[in-house]
Amino acid sequence: MPAPPASLLFHLSGTVLYLFAVLSVAAIALVFLLSIVRTVDFSTFVPSVVELLLMLGLLYWTTTLLPGPVRKVGKAAGKQVWKWIGKDRHEETSRRRRH
Repeated sequence: MPAPPASLLFHLSGTVLYLFAVLSVAAIALVFLLSIVRTVDFSTFVPSVVELLLMLGLLYWTTTLLPGPVRKVGKAAGKQVWKWIGKDRHEETSRRRRH
């Protein structure tokens, strides 16, 4: 015999528990984030971040000036590096073992 359909109260209690869990995690994350923001001295931190962002912007801008074939070689090399670093490396070694 199948179970009876769930009641409205059952669905409502599940929704309330879900919302309570989400709001609790959000409140804890907010308190953690605010405590970090209060302890960081932004007068020493911001200039370094601005310099880093400027260097990354300059690097991106200079790569857009490269000719097409050079960009293609760089893109292919970057894909190979990501494959070597990422999970594709593990999949490749397991694929070799099977053969």
